[in-house]
Amino acid sequence: MSEPVGVPAFSNHLPVRIRFGDRTASQLGSVAAGYGARRAVVMADAGLEDGNAGVASAIETLQDAGVEVERFVKPPGEPTIELADAA
Repeated sequence: MSEPVGVPAFSNHLPVRIRFGDRTASQLGSVAAGYGARRAVVMADAGLEDGNAGVASAIETLQDAGVEVERFVKPPGEPTIELADAA
């Protein structure tokens, strides 16, 4: 009898910090500035970019921290590699 096929064990370290919760967009400017960011791209779905308080807050907090913001409006759904290249 053969062994069952499964996912081999592995380990990985991703040096990222995830912030989640109400009003976390208000922290984006200080986080970006803490990394020395001078420019940022904010990618938002068409139809959400203008009327979404989270997107507006993210852009505002980045600009308040002295980060230049480029807006990229995309079709709804997860971005593809081609779309990221276009941005």
